[in-house]
Amino acid sequence: MVGVGSDTSKRSYVSHRHATALGFAPRRRWSGLSRLMITGADGSMFLEEVIASTICGESLKQCLKCETCSESCPSGTDMDHTPQRLFALITAGKRDEVLHSNTPWYCVSCSRCVVHCPQEIPIRDLMYALKGMSVREGLFDEIQQDSNPLPGWWLWFIWGMIIFSLIYVPYHHMFENGPFSGEAYLPLNEDVELRSPGISSAVAGSSKSAEKMTAVSKDPVDTIQGRKVYRANCAPCHGASGEGGIGPNLTDNYWLHGNTPDDMFRLINEGVLEKGMVSWKTLLSSAKIWNVIAFIQTLRDTKPFRAKPPQGIEYSK
Repeated sequence: MVGVGSDTSKRSYVSHRHATALGFAPRRRWSGLSRLMITGADGSMFLEEVIASTICGESLKQCLKCETCSESCPSGTDMDHTPQRLFALITAGKRDEVLHSNTPWYCVSCSRCVVHCPQEIPIRDLMYALKGMSVREGLFDEIQQDSNPLPGWWLWFIWGMIIFSLIYVPYHHMFENGPFSGEAYLPLNEDVELRSPGISSAVAGSSKSAEKMTAVSKDPVDTIQGRKVYRANCAPCHGASGEGGIGPNLTDNYWLHGNTPDDMFRLINEGVLEKGMVSWKTLLSSAKIWNVIAFIQTLRDTKPFRAKPPQGIEYSK
């Protein structure tokens, strides 16, 4: 190795031994590359080039060879040279070996080395500079990146999803040959919900009399189900307590589109697009709409906080 056996190397080794005996130097053996950094043999030109290409590059000469940067680097196990060893190669003038090294390319710029370095050497900027030198000289193409293939089951799953989408999208969205999942389950939901005691006794096609609606509104099962549907779908516009908001107040005796159960059913089912109310017939089953109407009947004269002023025509109770 360059420098080993020379007078300069002997003097450096003797000085280190004496300093260790006096307690001024760490008690450990230095590698040949570390001693090479002390001698500074045959590397001044490359070192000066690296210093000129690095921000605050002059601080590279202050390296203590403590290897703190190497020990704190999270990518050190993947590098062919640790940062401290790379410094030694730079000082030794090993230009090709440095620029062909994968160390700068595995640097993740986390700055842990800079934070832990006692000399605050800009190691991250050094790695950027070495990357730039490698790119300018066209050496970066020789760096091989490992590529692990995806598992076979994963690829089959991806291809299966692609084939499924090629069939599903034209069938449902382009040619509209089949119902969507919500539409497919809507008749089943209606059949199940119509088994509720109050609803089953009061539903007669798509209309109800006032007497039957009053009976349904007193059924706790119907009102509880109606409250759930109301809070999930109606409360954003009419308020959690029916006090009104974007939509009108539902607790007073003033109505814009009629106050009978049939009027309410028609209003909810068809919507009022000019007022911003959408049609709920494709989103809610008939049973759920009647449940909501039953719950609205319980809101009459409750006088909630911050109720919206009356709108529409006043109807008798």
